[in-house]
Amino acid sequence: MRFKLRVGKRVSEYVKLVVLVGGGVIIATLLMIFLYAAPTGRIYKHAGESVPLYTTQMINDWSGNTAYTGLSNFTESIMLNNALYRPYDSSTKNAMLNSYVYYEEEGMVGSLVRFLADGPTGGKTVDYSRYWHGYLVYLIPGLVFFTVGELKVLMMVVQMLLFSLCLYEFGKRDFLYAVLFTAVVLFINPVTTVLTFQDADIYIIMMLFTYLFLREREWVKQKERWKYLFALNGMLTAFMDFFTYPLVAIGIPLLAFLIVEELHWKKGMVVVGKSLFFWMSGYAGMWIGKWVMTWLLTGYNAIAEGMDSVKYRTTGTYSDVELTYGYVLKCIWDAINEPPMWIMLILPLVVAGGYIWRERYAISLNGEKAFSLIPVFVVALLPFIYYFMVRNHTAIHPWLEYRELAVTLFGLGTLGIKMVCRKETDKYTVIDK
Repeated sequence: MRFKLRVGKRVSEYVKLVVLVGGGVIIATLLMIFLYAAPTGRIYKHAGESVPLYTTQMINDWSGNTAYTGLSNFTESIMLNNALYRPYDSSTKNAMLNSYVYYEEEGMVGSLVRFLADGPTGGKTVDYSRYWHGYLVYLIPGLVFFTVGELKVLMMVVQMLLFSLCLYEFGKRDFLYAVLFTAVVLFINPVTTVLTFQDADIYIIMMLFTYLFLREREWVKQKERWKYLFALNGMLTAFMDFFTYPLVAIGIPLLAFLIVEELHWKKGMVVVGKSLFFWMSGYAGMWIGKWVMTWLLTGYNAIAEGMDSVKYRTTGTYSDVELTYGYVLKCIWDAINEPPMWIMLILPLVVAGGYIWRERYAISLNGEKAFSLIPVFVVALLPFIYYFMVRNHTAIHPWLEYRELAVTLFGLGTLGIKMVCRKETDKYTVIDK
């Protein structure tokens, strides 16, 4: 009887997961069709007023010569292009194929500038259907009322508000967590997330779910909602993001969940395993859903295109160069091995060290406590598994993919915080939940 109950519960979980992902695909499809049906007059006008952003600031990074300050102007040009270009008579076809206009002699950023100046005459229509392009949810309505620059200012306000809320929640648990989270955000580089829409999407998803897990602890635990929240996280990541630093979207909230839930290590590992499974189901299901809906509604075989893209991004070669794991890690290392980055990492350590000394903290690590840290350690290792699996994308875009290490940084910092406690209260109890 107990076995039947467990099997029944598991089947029920999977049914709910399928319904959640399937419903998300349908809602996303209808939403994109609605967005592409919107008139583009005011959008075109406000985007045109922002041309100087892409003619006077056509630089690779905002510092001028540092990899981790890279700007995604190339991709942002596609985003704005998609918000404006309507090559087909059908809103459904436009919404599923997500085309942009391209001029071979201009390059991607130059194509946007020329499109805004002269319209699409003489340009080549390029379909980009393997992504949802969910960022249009805020880009199209936003450009109706604001220029690109003004919209970025509003995005900055949203990001600062979310950071402040998360920082407050971490601070309520321990000042050290607030210091650690600040270091993680600096590592991700909040200046870049403000300056380019592409980098902002994962950052905002990460903040939203981190705050939710910290603020609504009891509600999240009820009926094991956390599993479906991780599935929703994966769905939103696939919907909003191109393919930037997706692991951060789940890694930081998952560590926040482990912080607030002092679980026995075995149950902690179950939580980690289920969270990853539900997230991957939402992420992959949502992405495949786009390919299927494109094929059904337009006849274009986006499934084949999508699978070719997955194969290309996970391959171990690029331009006849063998991408060994060591080479990929070196690319990441070269992207962050700069004096300002080391200062940003060392300064929080100094602040934390001074606080630990002042508040009379001491290392407290018994066997029970050491085992409880295993789930956190496993999550901290996820970026290195990710780098091995997507070697091609990592090696080509280290200025984006280095951010996955924010999960490692947050995980190792969490381990350090959990290994210390005030001398007068050095007892530690793992709650067997």
